[in-house]
Amino acid sequence: AFPPSFTKHPLESTTLGSLGGSLTILCHPEAAPRPNITWLHDGRAISREDSGSPAHLQPLTNGHLRIVNLSSSDQGIYTCKAVNEMGIAESSTTLTVLGIIYIYMYLFIIKMLHAAQ
Repeated sequence: AFPPSFTKHPLESTTLGSLGGSLTILCHPEAAPRPNITWLHDGRAISREDSGSPAHLQPLTNGHLRIVNLSSSDQGIYTCKAVNEMGIAESSTTLTVLGIIYIYMYLFIIKMLHAAQ
């Protein structure tokens, strides 16, 4: 048995989403026994109950978090918190929601910067 750890699989530091689109933030802690996963958005716990119907923020049974119909209010820091009787660990990503044209521009600029190096 060992406490949760994100050393091998931390969350990506930044996540890009497109307005009106959907995405899944993956959470893969290592732990034994299997940890209980909770998600936080800007420090506030996301529960299955308060996510509305149809669920806008969907904590999945496999520990990942699905967000549908993205809006700018979904931006912020998402933290995956893993807990078992051995300990606790968390990992976070910063979500930015952009219009699709801005995503293409952003990716293009990143590509140009890499090419220039």
